[in-house]
Amino acid sequence: MGTSRWRPGCASDGCGGSGLKQAVATNRRWSRRCAGDGFIVILFQPAQVRAYAKFILQLAKNDKIDAALIAACTAATKTIREPPDPRLAALAGHLTMIEQITEDIARLKTRRESCRDERIRQCWKEQITRLRLWLVASSSNCSPLSVSTVIWPSGLT
Repeated sequence: MGTSRWRPGCASDGCGGSGLKQAVATNRRWSRRCAGDGFIVILFQPAQVRAYAKFILQLAKNDKIDAALIAACTAATKTIREPPDPRLAALAGHLTMIEQITEDIARLKTRRESCRDERIRQCWKEQITRLRLWLVASSSNCSPLSVSTVIWPSGLT
């Protein structure tokens, strides 16, 4: 359903907000649009909705059940945080990528340490080196902020 059909009906029903699972870019665009129209919007990570579903012993087997779970998560929310500064949106995506690459490096180090085949160990070592170089290069080009050094999480140096 498009926001043009949803918003008037929602407003006439006295709805003041909505919860969305932030799984796709469409939901992020929708949330910005609804927030711009004065609605309170809560974005849930898919893991949050799954955890809540486990807590209430409910599984999302289809979109209708998933929507009910998101509505239940929204109703159960006690604290509503201010939305992040939109100027930091580009930085947030970049930081997410850095975090994921850092996790990949940690995963590869674990694989390398548990492997006995020297050829495979060398492969993991090369992958770690490649990711570290890419991480340093992408961190130095981090916009909108200029990052002069990479702060490595403990254990990844």
